[in-house]
Amino acid sequence: MQNISQWQKLLEEKELEDFGTRKIIYRDPAFRDIKETIITLDHNDVLALTTELLKEEKFKLLLENKYPIILIDEYQDTNKNLIESLKPIFLNDRKPLIGFFGDPWQMIYTNVCGKIEHQNTILLLSNFRSAPIIINFLNKIRPNLPQEEDDPNLEGFIDVYITNDWSGERLKGGHWKGDLPPDVSNGVLDIVINNLVENGWDFNNDKTKILMLTHNNIAVKYGYSNLADLFKQKSRLIKKEDPYIKFFIDTLEPVCKVYKEKFYGEMFSILGGRSLRILNHKDKLSWKTDMDKNLQLREEGLIGEVLDHLKITKRPHLPDIVKVREEELKKFETIEGEDDPKHITLTRKLREISYKEVIKVAEFIEEHTVFQTKHGVKGSESENILIVFGRGWHLYNWNNYLDWEKNGIPNNKENMYERTRNLFYVSCSRAKKRLVLLFTQELSEDALETLNDWVGAKSIHSIQFEDDVPSI
Repeated sequence: MQNISQWQKLLEEKELEDFGTRKIIYRDPAFRDIKETIITLDHNDVLALTTELLKEEKFKLLLENKYPIILIDEYQDTNKNLIESLKPIFLNDRKPLIGFFGDPWQMIYTNVCGKIEHQNTILLLSNFRSAPIIINFLNKIRPNLPQEEDDPNLEGFIDVYITNDWSGERLKGGHWKGDLPPDVSNGVLDIVINNLVENGWDFNNDKTKILMLTHNNIAVKYGYSNLADLFKQKSRLIKKEDPYIKFFIDTLEPVCKVYKEKFYGEMFSILGGRSLRILNHKDKLSWKTDMDKNLQLREEGLIGEVLDHLKITKRPHLPDIVKVREEELKKFETIEGEDDPKHITLTRKLREISYKEVIKVAEFIEEHTVFQTKHGVKGSESENILIVFGRGWHLYNWNNYLDWEKNGIPNNKENMYERTRNLFYVSCSRAKKRLVLLFTQELSEDALETLNDWVGAKSIHSIQFEDDVPSI
């Protein structure tokens, strides 16, 4: 473990030579850290550790005795090194018996194994999810492996909206080139949503999903862009690996919600033994005053104001790790000419953000919103899918992909083509009945011709603009 580069860097920061006799544990939230007596592992460390252990015969024997059969779902997105360590087992017909279930066209992550070639391959062609019109569309994207419909009478439709009639200046440079300005893009999305509502779409999150490329795209639209900008490593935010975010979403938000609904017993159940019960009328008034202030600050205050209130009331108590971070910030003195430590800067900036952004992040994490990333929706399905195809990530270019479908893949662009194609295919195949594609990126004539071949000219609609205001 200590040979992994990230751990070597952490050992250097802690001025340690090795792990010593510390106990190694894996827990939620998972992040790399070295304490006085323990070491906590990151999610990726578990894979790295398993890969190394599979080189040991004793570990292999323990594995096959405990698990005679191992089934790996979505195998194509399994860590490449882990699959390589498993190959000697399943290629030599030794136990355990390993079954791989997946589709190489749905490989959407990096450093993964992709397609596995094996003589005992079984093709499953039935599509039990989608309406025939969507299956037909998917088969045009992937003619070499046509899917078979399960319900030929299931009604559905596909529409495509393009924004080529925008005459204003589009974004330039890097991973945003060719996209609409953010305010225009948001306006176009709103117009499309309104049109779909008028045509009977139900935009409750259990019926409809809006897929966007990145968390930053969603953050701008849904209202937590400052938090998204602060946490460059999105798992710190979305997977609640940051202790502040974990406390807010797992403790403070549930407590405030049940208090607002007057479920006081459930509130104390969430708090556990960390807070005093209400013993008399004075306690009741005190709790009411403090919790009402919590509700007010959630809606009107900054994160720092919420934290300062909780330091006084202890309703609920701040976790020890948050107390330490707050105390470090309070005592820290900036040295002129030197950069502040990263954790000090992060804590300071976090306190200056509106707490309402935390509420929005909580709604996104708990899937109380229609928004999801194209990567995050994998494995799920929805009756209605609206996909926004814009820029924002240099690894993906939708215009190039559609252009290359007609004209062929340029040299040295195979990886980008496959990566973009796979994410396009995965996103579109989530729809059960209705599928709408919205391109905020400008499309070439050849790219439009590809779409025309796939869905037909009648299904392609151009957004019109009058004085920069979009309309359908």
